[in-house]
Amino acid sequence: MTRFIKPEGINFSCSDNLSASVLSQALCKTVSFLQSLNPYQKLHKYEDWWEHDGLHFYREEVIFDTFFNIINSPRSLLESMPGDEDVFIGVAPDDGSWYLRFYLAWDDEGFDLLGRFDITVPQALADRYLREVVEGINIRMKQQDTGDYYKSIGL
Repeated sequence: MTRFIKPEGINFSCSDNLSASVLSQALCKTVSFLQSLNPYQKLHKYEDWWEHDGLHFYREEVIFDTFFNIINSPRSLLESMPGDEDVFIGVAPDDGSWYLRFYLAWDDEGFDLLGRFDITVPQALADRYLREVVEGINIRMKQQDTGDYYKSIGL
């Protein structure tokens, strides 16, 4: 089991819930960005219960190909979800430099799949992520330092 270290830097989080297709597309662009930084980086997948009850569980090692298989469609996203309310999937590299977490579930009426994601990157990568990903995905994202972000989700 690998020990998780909360990364420091800047967090970008969705301001609104996204449809499953928009979430999948935004995650694919984000993961492409991360892969461009180090395509052979060892990744670790977690069940992120931070917003549910504050816990965090290591699940398995993954590679970028596996990661893309998880996020490449609304169906694969939904199938990958742990199933508990506000339990995210999180992925981080060995060095803990960034952390991407995402969540998808049916709305209260059971008609629409809605989700959200956030990513924490080192300060040095924040402007690049903003330019290369956020400006191109056309969704509202909140940007904040990690101290404020962790407080906002109850950590």
